[in-house]
Amino acid sequence: MGREVMRPVELAEESSHGTEPLANGPGAPTDPALARRWARQRRWALAVAAALVLGMVGTQAVLDARERARLAHLATVPGVLAPLDASLRPLWSSSDWAMVYPLAGGAFGDLSVGAYIDNAGERTARAVRTRTGEVVWSTVLSAAEPTARSTVMRREPWCSVDEGAKTPQAVCLVSDAALLSNADGPPTPVPAAFARLVVLDPMTGRKLAQHDEPLSSASAVGLLDGFAVVASRSDQDDLVVVAEDPLTGDVRWRFESSAPLAPALPDTGSADPSGLTLAVVAGHIAVTASGGEVWVLSRDGELVDSTPPGDITGVQALRADVIAVVDFGRSTSTVRSTSTGRSMRIVGHDGSLGAAYDQVPVTLHVDDGSVPNLLFTMSDKLVAWDMTTGNLAWTSSVSVNASALLLDGRLYVRTSSDLLYAIDAATGTTLWDVPLTSSPDGSVSTDGRSILASEPSATGPPTLVAFATDDGRRLWKVRLPDSVAYVWTLGRQLIGVSEDGSSTVVLG
Repeated sequence: MGREVMRPVELAEESSHGTEPLANGPGAPTDPALARRWARQRRWALAVAAALVLGMVGTQAVLDARERARLAHLATVPGVLAPLDASLRPLWSSSDWAMVYPLAGGAFGDLSVGAYIDNAGERTARAVRTRTGEVVWSTVLSAAEPTARSTVMRREPWCSVDEGAKTPQAVCLVSDAALLSNADGPPTPVPAAFARLVVLDPMTGRKLAQHDEPLSSASAVGLLDGFAVVASRSDQDDLVVVAEDPLTGDVRWRFESSAPLAPALPDTGSADPSGLTLAVVAGHIAVTASGGEVWVLSRDGELVDSTPPGDITGVQALRADVIAVVDFGRSTSTVRSTSTGRSMRIVGHDGSLGAAYDQVPVTLHVDDGSVPNLLFTMSDKLVAWDMTTGNLAWTSSVSVNASALLLDGRLYVRTSSDLLYAIDAATGTTLWDVPLTSSPDGSVSTDGRSILASEPSATGPPTLVAFATDDGRRLWKVRLPDSVAYVWTLGRQLIGVSEDGSSTVVLG
């Protein structure tokens, strides 16, 4: 931000003799008393001007410091991109998604750590330098399978960097469990022959530790407070959840369900061969089973909430630190919407169960935690609910497709009517709206400084347009590479994807 330099201005003193001449110029006052008074006035004027300059500089320094602190905070918020401007250009490109997937994995300095599985079934973790695409290290987690079938859907190893560990480590859960495609129904689980937890040095890829896990383990491992959280089935088919030291395997706590797991529901198939899914959300451990059960555990392994089998259920992150147990629709729920066929109960910040809602929540691709007590849902229009009371907070006339950004107390949404809106998240008041060129790519993103949306071009690839957060004015636009049809966010990077998904370009 440019600053206008303030210059001292000498103030002329009025007297009965008219405007006084300069002290050293022709006609300077010769009366000693008048000369002393003039000198005092001049020093006072210079002091005031200097104070004004210092005040302006100090105020600007405070504002600059606050903006730096704000951007530093936003850099820790999932979904917020690294800073972008009109110099946006392709950083690197690849037709190999194994190169791009690490961007969505764990971050360690300028590295992105992730894992993939090749056509032969070899499972590998790798670290990619985020800004250049350089593969810094690659570590094989399991050898290639001798008979890899195209009808088998294998799960990539789950890898992420454990930010809560005393020493940096990338934790990977590796298993050869798979799903066999079935044209007549849900896929058939293929049991695992091995399952192990592998701990790597995120800087070098060197193996720090490795130990076996139950063959029935869910594919994803949760990381919380420096411990790895793993869900599996016992020999009696009970749910078992343990939190363990990734390096030693020592168990910190263990949870076991009071009854065996129910058989999988006939009309739904689990995306995980184990029939279990595990996620760490808002400081809670959430586990769902293919029979419809849901368990929510505290960070110490204490049971917060459980849902019996029978319905298609799951757990959904609503806000940065709020989750809900969701019933996606059967006949047993007492709180059910005929339009959505679903209901959900809020799990509060302290683990307590809050209000129930039958609305579809708005997906917040960015949630900076502002207006923390509100839940945003959509039907034919955007609605906000007070989660402390369960009451309606406000209703907007804006129709939301599916997703939004929550930044500094404002919701930014792109509608199907080709408008970009900024809405006061506390009141529902529309602050501004700007028209967009109709596009099949309805996504919006942000680097914390501007709102980004793509617009198609009649003569070439789409352009990326940056809008000011305060009033929606167009700040800059950049033509995207010829191969790009859509823009996505992976980690903190913006990537361009071709129409058929066969090529990607990392932008920055």
